[in-house]
Amino acid sequence: MTDYYSMKKPILGFIMLFISMISFAQGSPVVRQDASELEFHIDTAMVVRMRKAATIVGPTMIHFVDSIALLHGGKVTPVNYKSFKSTLRKCNAEKVQANEINDLVRCTIACPYDSLHSMITDLVQTAKKKGMFKKYKHQSYLDRGYWGDMVILNHGMVTSEVQVKSFYMAYANLDVNMVDFLGEDICTKIKNETGLESGMSHHYYEIIRDVTGKYSWEDKEKAIEENTKYLQCFWEDYEKETEFYK
Repeated sequence: MTDYYSMKKPILGFIMLFISMISFAQGSPVVRQDASELEFHIDTAMVVRMRKAATIVGPTMIHFVDSIALLHGGKVTPVNYKSFKSTLRKCNAEKVQANEINDLVRCTIACPYDSLHSMITDLVQTAKKKGMFKKYKHQSYLDRGYWGDMVILNHGMVTSEVQVKSFYMAYANLDVNMVDFLGEDICTKIKNETGLESGMSHHYYEIIRDVTGKYSWEDKEKAIEENTKYLQCFWEDYEKETEFYK
């Protein structure tokens, strides 16, 4: 004689499988994977689209910035576009897609320290009038090789980043031909006062932020120490906490 419960086992098994499937579809905690454990995937097609859009925005952005800088004795670097590799690195580090990055297109304004307030105020207020202003941010990460202010501009699909630094901090931070950018007179004045070569803070910053394993933690700690000492020589800007626009 067939056992009643033996007959019911296949049916019960099917019912339990069906319930499990329903629970999975509804996000039951019994089978749901925690979102924090899911791997982040970068939309590389979006990276390509956004970088292309940035090249369209670049000339408009630099023309606007040049017009403001000229009024305050400022000098503007050529427009800079974040590379494909750097874009991927930033997307992965911040767990965002390319359309959420502010600095796919960027430039730097350098000006006399005493002109920083008027420069930033004019930049922000003019951008607001043109409907281009997104946000202003003051940063002071001296051990990371950065001190300065930034104004983020909105160009529709793409945002751009305008960094504003004094001549001294530009001399310390930027990886450009400094004589071509600031002029021989300004570079000579800063070098005579500090006794230092330009751009070393950028050199240290590249070591500090390296994620390839090229540099050890000891190398990075040494770079932080050397960078702090280097920046302390730029007396005009060191440890300034002033927000030039509120």
